[in-house]
Amino acid sequence: MQTRRFLLALWAAVSALALPNALAQTPAPGYETASAPALGGLIRALSNGDFLRFDGARLERYDANSVLLALLHQFDPQVYTGAFLVAPDESYVLLGESTNGEFYRYDLPSGPLVYLTNIPFNYDAAIAPNGAIVVSAATLGWGQNQLVRIDPKTGSTTEIGSVPGPSGPVAFDSRGWLWYATQSNTFPSPLGAVDLLVWLDNQVAVGGLSESNALVYAVGFDGGSSLAIDPRTDSVFLAEANFSLGYPSRIRRVTQVGFTSPTVFTAPAGAWLTVAPFRAGSGPGEFAPFQPAASGSIQVEWNDFAGTTGATFVRPKRPLAQFAGPGTAGAGEVDFEIAQAPALGSAILLFAPTTSLLGAEYAFPVAFAPPVLTEIAPFAITVLPGLLPLDLDGSASLGFYNPGNLNGWLVGQALLLDANQQVVGTSTLASL
Repeated sequence: MQTRRFLLALWAAVSALALPNALAQTPAPGYETASAPALGGLIRALSNGDFLRFDGARLERYDANSVLLALLHQFDPQVYTGAFLVAPDESYVLLGESTNGEFYRYDLPSGPLVYLTNIPFNYDAAIAPNGAIVVSAATLGWGQNQLVRIDPKTGSTTEIGSVPGPSGPVAFDSRGWLWYATQSNTFPSPLGAVDLLVWLDNQVAVGGLSESNALVYAVGFDGGSSLAIDPRTDSVFLAEANFSLGYPSRIRRVTQVGFTSPTVFTAPAGAWLTVAPFRAGSGPGEFAPFQPAASGSIQVEWNDFAGTTGATFVRPKRPLAQFAGPGTAGAGEVDFEIAQAPALGSAILLFAPTTSLLGAEYAFPVAFAPPVLTEIAPFAITVLPGLLPLDLDGSASLGFYNPGNLNGWLVGQALLLDANQQVVGTSTLASL
């Protein structure tokens, strides 16, 4: 909402006196970053690789290389951004502005822009699997946030809930459950003041949502600017943005009360950090550390309100395996090497003949862990006895002698465990 953005800018002007301007990006172990459009404003991805940008002045369409394809609409005068949502079938976009509270639908690909209604201080919006759209907006002003259902065709609205505090982010999972991050009336938010609430689909349908009838899923976060949910696993990711001096902002994968929510990405103090809606991946992997990069990604954006903005995609980073040494070209010593795996974890080594490859990776489920992926036919795998320890860098190697008849015949892969002996997945496949 507009008041929040004013406070963000004011706080940044003060904190910039004490904080460095450069904002490093640090993915957690098992993740990596990839180039993303760093143009400022709100970014929403489309399935063909294009993306839409709304910065309060312009609604624009860009290609995957950040080349402007079209100016879809220009706002004059410029407004503060509010909710911004792309329909699942990409037939339209909903966008709100929080200067005047006006709410619009833009029909893709070329319009028109249709005025729907007025929702004062709209902040975020989410769409359920059944098509229901809920907007988070402080329609009564700072201190009490409303959850409003909106019809994207007629613009009719129905209040379905109310939560104390400024406007917080909303998101639906694949079950139609509505997630909400509470907000503090104190700015900047005190550490540990944000909780994550969830209402079930039948509650959302009936309305009357409040803190008293919500499931308190997790508590004690140090801020909460935005949410993203993986539609495959319903894992929830929270942008823990906070302006407390010396305290970093993070993206966390939220776990239930009583469990630590792992960090996915960290930015230094002074960055207002947000996460865009989840980008679904391909293949059988899961968006989790040490899984394949194609398993999905989240787009992270930051702004220190002092001239530094940035954006990146965060995605899993799979450990690497390879054969190295003179024996890769004939008879001689060979090292089977593992890199970029969990620090101080361990590996179970799998070997098989090249002829056992299936032509595509398949996922084998593991209880309370991401799936184990391999292209090797299970009946052909030879498991080397024992565990191979990994060092602080997540590396290890095992040497053996190739008599000269293994070239083109042998493949290897590592099944990887973290330092707590929990399965995290497999390495890439190596061929001798």
